Amino acid sequence: MELDGQRAPLAAGAAHGYHPSMADLALDLDDRDDIDFVHYLQPILAGALRQAAAPDAYVVKLDSWFGASWLGFSFKALGRLGVSNRRTLRVPPFVPTRVVSQRFYRRAPSGRYDAGPAPVILHIVQTSEDNQRRLMSAVCPGAAALWWSGSSRPNQRACAMSYLPSDDGHVAWYAEFQRTRAWTLVRTVGTSRHELAELAELATDHGAGERGHAIDVR
Repeated sequence: MELDGQRAPLAAGAAHGYHPSMADLALDLDDRDDIDFVHYLQPILAGALRQAAAPDAYVVKLDSWFGASWLGFSFKALGRLGVSNRRTLRVPPFVPTRVVSQRFYRRAPSGRYDAGPAPVILHIVQTSEDNQRRLMSAVCPGAAALWWSGSSRPNQRACAMSYLPSDDGHVAWYAEFQRTRAWTLVRTVGTSRHELAELAELATDHGAGERGHAIDVR
């Protein structure tokens, strides 16, 4: 795991040339979302999907900020697993009441991600024992899963988390942001400032999509 303790403002260049409408990424917004944070987040999420080229993708909005302890979350009986245990990553057991929305996308032959009905709901009411058995490799094998936090406007704090498929299971990362005069990246786990900037560049190279509920990350 890698921690990036730098507290430098997010570079404006990371979003240069990226001007999608809110519908392009189909992020569900409300009046508690800080639009400046959303504009920075969109290219990172789009770049993550383009990099993963996963056949399926889930984008989940949670009601508020969540900590890095959710990354690679295990259970009290086992302790917290390191995110290096890619094949045993579990669906993080957020309670369904925290989920504002879940969107599902399927990759078309062209490389474009089109919205559609989800084959599974990621966050459901069940026991801790049942949650422990919900491996990513069993619930949504090969799928990318992205989580982001709502309420960024009143909290002045936000985060995003990603489980991206690889040949060796899912690769996980977490990023936390705060706003003083501008939004600032204050912590990363499993990634770095440089890698997040590269993801944003992947999106800016191609744009993030066409109008409608699709993500174009070809």
